[in-house]
Amino acid sequence: MYYEWDFAGAQRSCQRALELNPNSSMAHQVYSHYLLSRGRSDEAIVEIKTAIDLEPTSLFNQLVYGIGLYYARRYDEAALQFKRVISMNQNFGNAYPWLWQSLEMQGKYEEAFEWLMKFQALQKRDNEAVQLFKTAYQTSGWQGVLGEQARQFEAGNYVISTARVLTARSGIRIKRLNIWKNRFSDASCGWFIFKLTRNLIRCATTRALMNWSSALD
Repeated sequence: MYYEWDFAGAQRSCQRALELNPNSSMAHQVYSHYLLSRGRSDEAIVEIKTAIDLEPTSLFNQLVYGIGLYYARRYDEAALQFKRVISMNQNFGNAYPWLWQSLEMQGKYEEAFEWLMKFQALQKRDNEAVQLFKTAYQTSGWQGVLGEQARQFEAGNYVISTARVLTARSGIRIKRLNIWKNRFSDASCGWFIFKLTRNLIRCATTRALMNWSSALD
């Protein structure tokens, strides 16, 4: 699906897997990923709920359910789901960025910032980097935080360990984006690069989740 971009073939393979074993949590999870990739959020949510019924303790199933809610623009429900995932395992860093983005979409910037800071602590970021975020929020609010994320990314200092692992396992290399930085240098382009990278990381998350789920089965 993501390597050959054969979405029709991917759907056939997912449906065949479900025919062979309708009680496979992983098969429902992977099909949910496929449906999300095609913008079919409501159907994806149905599939991942089935996966959760089959394997309720799976952090990956619970995370994908939250992602489905997020892409369905049910941000309040998504935030609650990501909090539920974190309550299951506070060291499961994948859920934190999705949580603060869900809160961001609701305009709950203060709470989003609190979770961002918790994530920084989880990642054991140095005090200087954390203080830059705090100063940005105090002076310019959430937009200041987003700007600081872009600046730290451009400086090569904002590659969270979770993203580093995901991109390494998925084959995506953030370094390739340096070509964009060589061609453009204004602030707006810096923000574009940051947003593009965040979307690549989300794609990498989907790939890595499928790989890890397969290894755990």
